[in-house]
Amino acid sequence: SGVEIDQVLYQTMIVAYERAGLVAHAKRLLHELKRPDNIPRDTAIHILAAAGRIEEATWVFRQAIDAGEVKDITVFERLIHLFSKYKKYSNVVEVFDKMRERRYFPDSNVIALVLNAYGKLHEFEKANSVYMEMQDE
Repeated sequence: SGVEIDQVLYQTMIVAYERAGLVAHAKRLLHELKRPDNIPRDTAIHILAAAGRIEEATWVFRQAIDAGEVKDITVFERLIHLFSKYKKYSNVVEVFDKMRERRYFPDSNVIALVLNAYGKLHEFEKANSVYMEMQDE
């Protein structure tokens, strides 16, 4: 019908299908999000993260990173928020490291989540290093 399906529509339909118990339909949409020819990977990551789909968002993120498709700091920030919310601290650090490899430096809210993750992982030297780097910028 010519209507472009955007992030909100995908997310709404996934949640609606899950709430209605139509798991197969929700999974079909999730599989669509994993195929880059259907929707850009950064958009898929935003949709999956907003829907709380940690594993799927992580998988798509890693695919996008390997393909060099993540060029927007908001993708990194969204995932750091998601992983922090679900106490996936090693994933927070993984995403932060990928972010730093691409020379992005997030705002203080995201840095707070990263420092918290380092603390939970007992990596205090790394936390201190990030804190000192933040003060230099």
